[in-house]
Amino acid sequence: SWVNDLLDIQYTKVEQCANGAAYCQIFDAIYPGDVPMKRVSFEAKQEHDSVKNYKVLQGVFIKRQINKNIEVEKLVKAKPLDNL
Repeated sequence: SWVNDLLDIQYTKVEQCANGAAYCQIFDAIYPGDVPMKRVSFEAKQEHDSVKNYKVLQGVFIKRQINKNIEVEKLVKAKPLDNL
C-alpha cells in the first residue's frame, strides 16, 4: 500500500495505524520538521500512549491551521473503518 511505501513499513492491516505513529510520520512527510518526531512513541501499545501521539499530531493541525477534529477515542480502539 502507499502507506507502507511512503513510510517504509510493513503494515498488513489498517488497524496497525491506530497508535497514531504512522499518521505523525505521514504529516512529517507532508510538513517536514513540523512534527516533533522525538515525542512520537512508535511502540505505543496502550491507549494512553497512543493518545500522546495524537496530541503531537493535533499540535501540527493547530500550527498548520488544519481545522479538523481528530477523533482520538475512536482511532485508538483500532477498528478498521475508523482508521481509513
